[in-house]
Amino acid sequence: MGFKDRIFAVVDLETTGSSYKNGDRIIQIGITFVQHNTILQEYDFKVNPGKKIPLMIEQLTGISNADVKDSPYFEDIAEYVFNLLEECVFVAHNIGFDYRFLSQSFSDAGLQELIIPGMDTVELTKILYPTLDSYRLSDLSRHFELTHLNIHDAAGDARATAELLLQLKEKAVSLPLVTLEKLNQLSNQTQRNNADFFAMCLEMSREQRAPLSPDIHIANGLAVRKVTSLNEQTDYRAKEMYNTEKLWQDIVSNSSFQSREGQSDMMTQIEMFLNNKDESAFAIEAPAGFGKTLAYVVPAILRADPKNKVIIATSTLLLQEQLETVMTGLQKTLPFHVAFATLSSRKHLISLDKVEKTDIAELRGTEALVMMSVFVWLTETETGNLSELSASHRMGTLLDTLTYDFEENDSRDKERHLDYFTHHQKKAKEASILITNHAYLSHHFEDIKCYSPDGALTLIVDEAHRLASIYKDKEKVSFPLSAVKRKVLKFSNVVRDYREHLEQNAKIAFPHYELINLEFAMDQVIHTLAELEVQLAAQVRETQESVKEGHYLEGEFIDSAWFRRFSRKLLLHFEELKLMEARFMELEFTDKENPFTRRLSGFLETMETRMSEFHAIQSNDFYSYYSLKVNHKGDSKT
Repeated sequence: MGFKDRIFAVVDLETTGSSYKNGDRIIQIGITFVQHNTILQEYDFKVNPGKKIPLMIEQLTGISNADVKDSPYFEDIAEYVFNLLEECVFVAHNIGFDYRFLSQSFSDAGLQELIIPGMDTVELTKILYPTLDSYRLSDLSRHFELTHLNIHDAAGDARATAELLLQLKEKAVSLPLVTLEKLNQLSNQTQRNNADFFAMCLEMSREQRAPLSPDIHIANGLAVRKVTSLNEQTDYRAKEMYNTEKLWQDIVSNSSFQSREGQSDMMTQIEMFLNNKDESAFAIEAPAGFGKTLAYVVPAILRADPKNKVIIATSTLLLQEQLETVMTGLQKTLPFHVAFATLSSRKHLISLDKVEKTDIAELRGTEALVMMSVFVWLTETETGNLSELSASHRMGTLLDTLTYDFEENDSRDKERHLDYFTHHQKKAKEASILITNHAYLSHHFEDIKCYSPDGALTLIVDEAHRLASIYKDKEKVSFPLSAVKRKVLKFSNVVRDYREHLEQNAKIAFPHYELINLEFAMDQVIHTLAELEVQLAAQVRETQESVKEGHYLEGEFIDSAWFRRFSRKLLLHFEELKLMEARFMELEFTDKENPFTRRLSGFLETMETRMSEFHAIQSNDFYSYYSLKVNHKGDSKT
């Protein structure tokens, strides 16, 4: 019998606790049997656990001691349940718990442990629906409108999970064939028999041979949703019929948006400012819960057009996403069309070139599962913005390797509609309202200006009091002097150990000569950093003593001429260190793939970054200022 013809037993357990080993036992078993696309039969067993049900479990499940007082013990029904499951595929939402708990229960009842195949719907849902906010069964039931009358009731949970399984199968089979093939390549990294699920769906997809959706484009083995760019076709005469108050009344009467006290007055004040060409800046303070977002968005909508853009900057990415939701809701209500675009860094956009070049055969564990989700998501996203993915997919480092580098454009010249960054820029140029956040605004203001070549930009800064600190953090350069010294000292020990290893296993005369020079160069860097550390600490102590005595220093806290001399000395020693590393790498016997040489290259790259930071500190920019942070040993509060 093929996997697709098997009967799937969707199981859910309610127990007195999470640990069978610590004495917890089953109080309810729900099983829903599914074959093909049909729910065959449902079972609901109440079980006497032979112990008191904890109050927390009773409140969670609604099952009391009185409810199970006359129910059979598990041993009484174990063989019957075991026979029901035999020859089936065991399915659960978080199979690790239900499968193991039931298997241990069978074993203690004198039966063999479970050996039937199993599938986990949590993992399958994360792969096939990668943009959901939550993967809890109760939340999925609301999202997919599953039959789920009683949450934390085993029979109700089993029924809902069975319906979810059918949705997952339908979704997987409907995916483009090239996407399903990639999922199958990676499915050996899924848990239990989820790989069989993807093999089954691939087989069904090949049998059905459904035509490819016109919204999907396939290139270089990737199925990607086509991106569209809608030019704003607003009838500006329709806009002229409105002022802010009239537009807001129309919005409230035709939507779920509600007006709050004082909100209309704030809208009117902002509208007056936007229409006053003699005023260049306007600040307004509104209390929490005032509805300030709509109070500035509505007049901005009337003001904005593609040639006179309004930029709205929020303080966080979360608030930016909330503003996008508000704008999407308003678009459905407005009597005219207004296009908006979100401004994001290249590092938030996925590069299809990098996806194509990823060797998926090398991916393991979580990285493989995330890549499976990415392949599905590419058939749905029109933006390529990784913020669309659920938080569980954004953990780890894989996605960081799939985004654009800071100065990189996608290389696919002939297929620019598949370049998310180019599309991102095009959409921004066509839009009337641009939504971003303080961090992006701080880093990319010159880039933002290019979206409006005539320079006609209006900037609205939400939570403006946060912008200064965010901008300061963007401009800040730090050099962790003591940490760098410790890192160099630690790696100098690695170099010494490797040199001694070569000396003990020498096949040629003096294989360690360049390593001795490398060690010496490191010692010079360490000595200079230590000296700098001592001198700065001494100056801090002198200042503290002067302040204690009531003398406040004027002029320079640190002798700038001395600091510049020391800086040149440190940078010179670092250049010598790089030279010694280069000479070692040029030796005939040096293996570039050797773990030591790879570590050496990584160490020098890190030091290169640190030294560029140190060099930046010497800037003579008129607006620059410096701070020195000293952590006293043993003082955890400093």
